[in-house]
Amino acid sequence: MPAGSEAGSPSPATAPQAELDGFDYRGLEVIDEVDQAIREAQTKTGTRLPVGYVVPEAWLTSARKTRPDLPVEQLQDAAAQFVGYWSAKPGREGLKLNWLSTWLNWVRKERAPAGDSPKAARLQTPSQFSGSSRAKDIEMAKKYGFRIAGVYDPAKPHG
Repeated sequence: MPAGSEAGSPSPATAPQAELDGFDYRGLEVIDEVDQAIREAQTKTGTRLPVGYVVPEAWLTSARKTRPDLPVEQLQDAAAQFVGYWSAKPGREGLKLNWLSTWLNWVRKERAPAGDSPKAARLQTPSQFSGSSRAKDIEMAKKYGFRIAGVYDPAKPHG
């Protein structure tokens, strides 16, 4: 028996913590479980998206529900960009715990087709310069070096 310990009394190594410091630890088991869950989540390492990964149909369906305004072709293009971007992302930034959530965040940030916004419709009208005529538009484009799609391009020689 070690010196200083009496028979029948627990050694300091086996004594409950409350007996050692006088603090009531009851009810803290839940906090310990939460702390343990947080520590485990922090120690989990994510995975990389493999090169050549194909976004599953279920992910595209989720994306359609998240952004019904986007055409299917645009979602397929977004999927290709997503895979290309994340499979090439170096370092720890390329590691993710939940790839589906990452995909849906990517889709949420996707821009709607240009022709659907009121601003895009205004910019596509023939006269872009406050109701002036097309000739005046071309004159302004030449003066300031603007390009008017299908009408005037300063990079191309005009006669």
